[in-house]
Amino acid sequence: MSLFGQHGQHGQHGQHGQHGQHGQHGIEANTSQSMALHSASAEAVGQWDPEPLYVPYPSDSALIRLSGLTAARKSALLYFEMSDLLKATSHVPSDNQAEIKSADGDSLVTVDGPPTITKAHLAALKSEAGLRVDRMSEILDQVYSTLPYFGQVVRMGAGAGGHTALLLEVVQNISAKLSFQIKFGFSSPRPIDYDPGVRPIIQTPGHSAYPSGHATEAFAVATIIQVLRTGELVNVASFERAPIPDVFRISERIARNREIAGVHFKHDAWAGATVGIALGNAMARACMGGGVVVKHHFATATDTTGVLFGRLGKRTGTVLMPPASAVLQAIFNAARQEQSRAPL
Repeated sequence: MSLFGQHGQHGQHGQHGQHGQHGQHGIEANTSQSMALHSASAEAVGQWDPEPLYVPYPSDSALIRLSGLTAARKSALLYFEMSDLLKATSHVPSDNQAEIKSADGDSLVTVDGPPTITKAHLAALKSEAGLRVDRMSEILDQVYSTLPYFGQVVRMGAGAGGHTALLLEVVQNISAKLSFQIKFGFSSPRPIDYDPGVRPIIQTPGHSAYPSGHATEAFAVATIIQVLRTGELVNVASFERAPIPDVFRISERIARNREIAGVHFKHDAWAGATVGIALGNAMARACMGGGVVVKHHFATATDTTGVLFGRLGKRTGTVLMPPASAVLQAIFNAARQEQSRAPL
């Protein structure tokens, strides 16, 4: 389960609005338990004779302070810290273009609106349906969780990969938040809205299709993992002349599974992948102390076929990404140490 218990359901992005429920996490109080604790205290512990035993001094180490929080509180804190770094437009601007900006107001990635859907788009979706039986188990599982699929190539469990797991969870949730805001702005219909003959094999989510949230999240996570491994930001142009890294093959498969399921068009995934890589690079740069990142732009896709890695957005310049907070930098550095000890 992901951030705050609700965010593991990444296929159900409507759950992400329940951030006001943070007080519910941990041990819940109830009247009968409180009465029982009072009774036990009076009988077993005896009278309270107030006297301070020690004076706590906060550690200078962000990681040590973080270790005193529950898992849910760690996720919440890091989510809030990362949220301060990135902002997305959640309305339809006059130029039909959405963007994500840094905290300083610099544009990191812009996305043009989706194309007009034609018979060719639906035909392309129909051709993908032939893979439904082969991909059925993945499709159903990925409605609720995609992070375990990256666990096939990177350690991110408790202990040896604990900081990596925490970082990737936050990256996934931030990406979900930002992509949902852009989705709301474009309010793009789903395939079934154009033609019920699509017959999706999972329930169509009750929110906009464009860009794909699964693609955004998966490519942001893949980008962070790749930076943890190499120490360098991801250059999308390298996909055209070098083997595709395993983490990006995983993210591409996750994105395509949503097309096969019948809930996304290809351009939804292409836009989401572009946004995800831009977000991953921006978050990584911030966690590395800030600095230059490449701006990306995804233009309205006019074609209906093609491989995702050949349809990513274009580089349009560079901007400065401000540094992340001390605790985010500490978590990122700890995750890099974990991955430096793991085989690539």
